[in-house]
Amino acid sequence: MKRFIIAISAIAAAAFCSTGCLFEQKDLFDQTPEKRLEARMQELKDVLEKPEYGWVMDFFPSSDQTYGGYAYTLKFHSDSVDVQTELATDISNSITSLYKTTTDNGATLSFDTYNTYFHFFSTPSSGLYSAYGGEFEFIIADVSDDLVKLIGSKTGNTYYLRPLEEPATSYLQGVEKMDAFFQEWLPVFGTDDEKVEIHTMERYATITDANGTETTAHVSVTPDGVRFYAPFEYEGESISEICPVNAHDMYDGATTDAGIILPWIKPEAWEAYKDMDFEKHEWVLECKLATAQKTLRDAEIPVSFERYTLEDGEYGYLMKGVWTDHPIRLNYLPREGKLNFRSYQYARVTGKYPNLHIHPARVGSGSEVAVAVFYLYTGSYSTRGMMFSSDGNGHYTYINNKVYPDYTYDCILPLLFDEDLYGSQLVYDNDWRVTGVDAGTASPFDCIVYTVKGLRKVK
Repeated sequence: MKRFIIAISAIAAAAFCSTGCLFEQKDLFDQTPEKRLEARMQELKDVLEKPEYGWVMDFFPSSDQTYGGYAYTLKFHSDSVDVQTELATDISNSITSLYKTTTDNGATLSFDTYNTYFHFFSTPSSGLYSAYGGEFEFIIADVSDDLVKLIGSKTGNTYYLRPLEEPATSYLQGVEKMDAFFQEWLPVFGTDDEKVEIHTMERYATITDANGTETTAHVSVTPDGVRFYAPFEYEGESISEICPVNAHDMYDGATTDAGIILPWIKPEAWEAYKDMDFEKHEWVLECKLATAQKTLRDAEIPVSFERYTLEDGEYGYLMKGVWTDHPIRLNYLPREGKLNFRSYQYARVTGKYPNLHIHPARVGSGSEVAVAVFYLYTGSYSTRGMMFSSDGNGHYTYINNKVYPDYTYDCILPLLFDEDLYGSQLVYDNDWRVTGVDAGTASPFDCIVYTVKGLRKVK
């Protein structure tokens, strides 16, 4: 494999003259320094243009890598480059712009015309005058057919170009799938004393060493797992990459580039969906009811369950019996091993939009039956609501959703919106609060489920 190294120097010509022995090529000293420099820069361009599918760069903006890393693919031509990225709305879309190699401040690679994708992190806005600390000019530190090492001119961050072994879009699709997998499972692996926890949504990992010291490391996502911006020590080995095992089924553990096997640390009371047997038994929902007269009473509501799988792959149970025509949907959280109730659009009661919603809620201020809605359609915690955890003995206890530790969302509340969902006010009130269900309100319900305690098997 042909390999050459380009040294960084303030005086470019001198740098290339003094490091000529590092290039495995025929002697060119019968040429002028300018010709030798031109030949070497052309050799660099030949390396950049060589891979069939181009290169992938894990792009870490900001000098402290605070935003984590994101995948960019780069296909170089003689003077242009095709850029794709996992950040694009359409990852198959490519934007072409110009690039150049220069020796102004040492050998540099510069993306010198605006590219919406590549300049995203370096483009200021009214709210971010210095943007995100992105780069578009890089000092060339090391070059070979299978790795190009770059140093960001502004941040000093280290970047690597790695040749793609598949088309760019295929690679980025793999990144998306792996990112979704990590977010679904939130893997924590290792041992109770020494472990690593991956958060790909925010692109960081929490590493706990044998002394209990916790540090944060920044990561990027690959089709095989995650890659760390800088290696870290684990069990005396240097770790740069972690790849989950059996990533397309369930999380079994992980392997590292150092050959270490990392077992998965299951969450407390984790239960596989295939082992849940709600359909085979009779159950009651243990709770209190807030009636139309705004009184509370203890209740055990007989309920039955039916498994479901949605088009998007989500799966769980329909809990029937609380309201005749509107079963409550409990989704399964693989990473938690628990059933979960969250906000859903259920039906169209009036108008042309689905305006009946059922939400988790919590006790609010004011009268004892006042509740505040837990509104989750978007955001980091869109899958979380009200969770049920098995005790292994036929009882599923309500547990806090962990989103807001200071608040307990333990109510199930039906709400009617007007037709304009995203600009709407509640039919009940205009400030996201209700006090019971008023008998005069246009609602199909005569009560709300309040203070859910759990699910109990009765037969």
